[in-house]
Amino acid sequence: PQIAVIITDGVSTDPSKTRKELKKLHAQNYILYAI
Repeated sequence: PQIAVIITDGVSTDPSKTRKELKKLHAQNYILYAI
């Protein structure tokens, strides 16, 4: 599996786009870690 690390300073400024991109990563079987 591939791994993605998401580093954030708070709430997304574009939640719709964030969800769209996360769905793409999930579809490619990424393991996600948010910091």
